[in-house]
Amino acid sequence: MKQQHTLMKFDPATGAENPYPSHAEQWRKYRGAEAWLFNPWSGTRRLASDVGTDVFGLLVLPPGEPMYAMPRARPLSDELMDCVDRLGSECGSVDPRVWDHLLVYAPNERVAQRAAAIAA
Repeated sequence: MKQQHTLMKFDPATGAENPYPSHAEQWRKYRGAEAWLFNPWSGTRRLASDVGTDVFGLLVLPPGEPMYAMPRARPLSDELMDCVDRLGSECGSVDPRVWDHLLVYAPNERVAQRAAAIAA
């Protein structure tokens, strides 16, 4: 779920009132890679350490807006299984060195067994 739905009152780069565009995501697309030196909802200058760790203001929340958790990423084993399936179905003969390289990163036996079966 995305954050920062509340319309901004101040320009994040200059601190000027009534920024264009006023929605955070649209502002980023319109202005490009420009540092957020000001809090666009309060107009206060951000600390240099905050700007350094969050240059584009992705972690700046409007007052009263809830914080949402990021969706969980897929486990690495699932990603590797997809890779093994794709290699097995798209490439009839795969250089065995590819499988050796892939098996180094296999987090569990199930992935290793599947890759070995396809390579055989």
